[in-house]
Amino acid sequence: MVTRKNIMSLTTTEQSRFAAAFQRMFQGGGTGPFARMAGLHGYPTYSCVHGAENFPHWHRVYVNEFETLLQQAHFELYGTRDIGLPYWAWDSSQSTALPSTVAAAFANIGSRSSIQAVMGSRPSSRESSARSMYDNGYTLLDAGSIGRHSSFQSAVSNTNDLLSRVNTMSHQTASSLLESPHGGIHVACAAPMSSIGTAGWHPYFWLHHCNVDRIWEAFLAGRQSRDGSRGPVEAQFRTSNPTVYNRGLAPFVKPNGLAYTSTDTFTTTAFNYVYDTLPVAQPIPCADSTTTGFTVSGGPATCAQLAGYCNHATHGPGVQRVCRRTCGVCTSSTNVREKQITRSAEILITFGKRSGCKLDLTQPSFVVHFFLVPTGTAWIAPGHTDELGPATPYYSGDGAFFGDAKGDTMHHAIFVRHIAHFSGSISDYEVMALYDEGEWGGTLLTSPTFLQPTAECDGAAPVPDASWFNFTSIN
Repeated sequence: MVTRKNIMSLTTTEQSRFAAAFQRMFQGGGTGPFARMAGLHGYPTYSCVHGAENFPHWHRVYVNEFETLLQQAHFELYGTRDIGLPYWAWDSSQSTALPSTVAAAFANIGSRSSIQAVMGSRPSSRESSARSMYDNGYTLLDAGSIGRHSSFQSAVSNTNDLLSRVNTMSHQTASSLLESPHGGIHVACAAPMSSIGTAGWHPYFWLHHCNVDRIWEAFLAGRQSRDGSRGPVEAQFRTSNPTVYNRGLAPFVKPNGLAYTSTDTFTTTAFNYVYDTLPVAQPIPCADSTTTGFTVSGGPATCAQLAGYCNHATHGPGVQRVCRRTCGVCTSSTNVREKQITRSAEILITFGKRSGCKLDLTQPSFVVHFFLVPTGTAWIAPGHTDELGPATPYYSGDGAFFGDAKGDTMHHAIFVRHIAHFSGSISDYEVMALYDEGEWGGTLLTSPTFLQPTAECDGAAPVPDASWFNFTSIN
């Protein structure tokens, strides 16, 4: 049993050995272990699962297969397979992903000569992202740039919300809420991480997806803590979505030659690894009187007012969660019965279509910024990403386009979600959207003019409208 650790906590020896083993995987060019694994995600073979409920299950097997080859490389160098793939703990806002030893090794990997050697042959013009990577190599984006990107910040925030409810979420909700911040990190890291075709060729991919798997394990452990075992959460998936549950996680097969399915992936011990720690939700300081999502006596509740309801007989459980997560406190036992407390709803904004003229994998990655504007309210759209922030009127956050489901009834065009608090009825609001091409510090567009024509749109580029937006309550 190996232990997967935070890459920033590795000892100097562990850093050096990981870097050396990772570089050794690059040997063998287009038929070597790294090329074989990287090539399964999008280029040259699109095998990855996105936008379907078995997204975390397929990627668990994928990352484990990579770890097995990393262990073989470590064995060839040091005579032992005692190494686990480290994770990048971006969920804790850790945008400095790499120790210096590992960073130096990864920088060499991104050189044009290195990339051309491992890719083997030049991609065709149809594979534009892969061809660009082959021709130019790439430079790892610096940690500061990643951390400043709105998609990185939203990924951290939305993951924290997911972690705050791991004991209560259904399998389907958890899978959906995990995929959105996963995509946000991809986009924040820029090319080649921001394209499905080339993401697997980037060293950050493996550290990132190791952490995605760690967050998924935190959800499974949370449900196990509530239910007593992992059987109930597995049964949710099996009974509500049997077609996807029973689908083979191609191209991976078990040692007995049978295909992996999701049923094989509900524990890490089945794959001979554990995590040193699992992530937990972190309290978010209460910045102003509107961030709690509650009202008291008809007005927005401050953290101080909420503290009086922490152990209220009726409202206790819900308020306790928000007191801890939003205000960082829940200490008062005061039972204030003369005031009425209400909770503003939490909704999920989904952007995409299940059919018709929709986006596909030919499209570049980009960011959608959401605004919940009360119906009939005059709204002046911000013109630049520098104008966005917590104080921007009606701003609810953003999501990143990265990935597309593959051909079943779960086929959305795009998965960008943000959890927002709002009061009243859904009919009282309109979703407004602005777009940017993924690089923070740019012009905001009311229409994504950078989209490419698609066959499903009869040779035209998709033009999103109000029908692309959906509200879903997750309370």
